[in-house]
Amino acid sequence: MIGGWPVVVQRTLWPVEGASYDLLDGDTLGTLTMGESWDAYPTEQQMRIVLDDLHDGEAICCRSCQKRIYRDARRVGAAEPGSNPYCCCDCWDERLR
Repeated sequence: MIGGWPVVVQRTLWPVEGASYDLLDGDTLGTLTMGESWDAYPTEQQMRIVLDDLHDGEAICCRSCQKRIYRDARRVGAAEPGSNPYCCCDCWDERLR
């Protein structure tokens, strides 16, 4: 858990180059490190930087299923003022645009 978010560090072993490490969402196993992987196991500070960059450091929940979403949040165009305007890709329908 980093800042209340469940995370998983995934290690990938390469036959020639060694290993790389990525940060995954602990619930969905979606990749949170979209840029470059780390060459060594990340520190807590490195993980916090990745999480802080996602939606200004706050998890967003889908308005339909309440699943925590990060990079793949879709904004509902016709959301009522003051309501949660975010939807996950699983619940997204083009009519919500």
